[in-house]
Amino acid sequence: MAQMVKDSAYAAITAAGSSVTDATVLTGDVNVVTCSATTKGVTLPFSGPGMVITVKGDATNNAHIYVANGGTIDGTAGATGGTLTAAKTAMYVCTGLTAGTVGLASVWVTLAAALA
Repeated sequence: MAQMVKDSAYAAITAAGSSVTDATVLTGDVNVVTCSATTKGVTLPFSGPGMVITVKGDATNNAHIYVANGGTIDGTAGATGGTLTAAKTAMYVCTGLTAGTVGLASVWVTLAAALA
């Protein structure tokens, strides 16, 4: 599992894979994601309540946003995830923990989506 680095920003994160199992795991608070195809995605990291992750998509393609280990995003299973529209920014807030596939999993909500 990738280690989360608090108070960090990463540019040019490359979205990968086509599911929660092979998507790129985000490791920073602020992430600029490039996406070569609409089937590619990133996974929000395991976190405790209060963590905020900002994701900015590139101008070319939408990106899938996943949550691992049985977590949720806006009430949707993390393996299904959500979509970040191309060239938009969204903020995701971890609001709690739930029983995951193994141990605990993060519960995320989208604080602001589709910001310019």
